[in-house]
Amino acid sequence: MSGAPDGLFPTMRCIGCRMMPGLCVCNVIPRSDTRTRVVVVMHQVESMRNTNSGRLVPVALRKGEIRLWGLREHAFDESGLCDSARRTMVLFPSAKAEVLTPNLIARDTRPVTLVVPDGTWNHARRIPARIPSLQNAEHVRLPFAGESTYQLRTESAPDRLATFEAIARAMGILEGPLVRERMEELFRVMVDRLLYISGKKPREDVFGGIPLPPGRRVQKRLARKSTVRSGEVE
Repeated sequence: MSGAPDGLFPTMRCIGCRMMPGLCVCNVIPRSDTRTRVVVVMHQVESMRNTNSGRLVPVALRKGEIRLWGLREHAFDESGLCDSARRTMVLFPSAKAEVLTPNLIARDTRPVTLVVPDGTWNHARRIPARIPSLQNAEHVRLPFAGESTYQLRTESAPDRLATFEAIARAMGILEGPLVRERMEELFRVMVDRLLYISGKKPREDVFGGIPLPPGRRVQKRLARKSTVRSGEVE
């Protein structure tokens, strides 16, 4: 399975980035060709949240994909997660995780398959332990490099990052600074556009701008936000 599965997100959204019409971020950056393959194992509850950042992985990376976890009617597809020609790493700060560094990468020069659980902290913690093919995979965590810049959710600890934000930092170590910079630019555009649609950031302050005049759905939402704010002021 590659890309975002059909029907993964609510209808009336871009089929690539799942943003509302007029807010699409698919053409913000070129998709990066990388040796590293990234598989986001996304809890099905997370797939319905418009603040989810993992959905951007197939937009940013040609070797990026999403697989859903927790669907009652379908068994999880773990095919290809472990391949003798590749080095499988689970990105999550578990007790056995090693810090992802250039020295760690140099121990084994095979290309990496980076598996990233995506959900609440408890969901993400449990997912790798329940996938048989990942039982012998390496666990890695990021070196601390500053707090999250994510403004759409509040984390309980300074070292906890949005999924896409964590992947961008990991890819900076695995693939180099250009890939990380591109991904972080895309992330910032997405966050700012969602802040705009929620009425928390004026259009002129949105990083990267808004590509098109807002559609009717967006206009109605902004009008409701404006009415609420006016009522609060009064």
